[in-house]
Amino acid sequence: MSEAKKLYERIVLPAKDQFNEELVKMQNSCSHAKLSEWIDEYWAPAHSTGYEVQHCNRCDKEIHRRTSCMVCGSKIQDEKIKQFTVEMCKKARAEGRTISLPVNGTYCIDCFNGNPPAKARSRFKQITTPFPKLSAEDLKRVKRISSTLHTK
Repeated sequence: MSEAKKLYERIVLPAKDQFNEELVKMQNSCSHAKLSEWIDEYWAPAHSTGYEVQHCNRCDKEIHRRTSCMVCGSKIQDEKIKQFTVEMCKKARAEGRTISLPVNGTYCIDCFNGNPPAKARSRFKQITTPFPKLSAEDLKRVKRISSTLHTK
């Protein structure tokens, strides 16, 4: 082990552990009285999660997150955000149920349950309508085109 690695393990690692313990204590005892403005959340530079978040200005804990419903566009926050996950899709298919919502989309409770507001019914129908089945002729055409794209 290099000297630099030994120094890191002796000084930095214990400090990180102590910092994390103190931060958790502070966040648990904080009243979260002053919140930041809504800010866009990113999982990496220039890669938005599609959510906005509010943090406590004192302890930096994330207090609220919000986004827009994929169907009706209404702002939805915290526990009212519903997401159709891959696991839910697999479970529905295993039970023989029809999947109607795109996976990983974010939805308000009404749209998630299939009851969108009147203004969003056409959008809901557009999102949940499956692609039409291809005719035998169209299927041959697709196969011919895809075989030309994947030549050796």
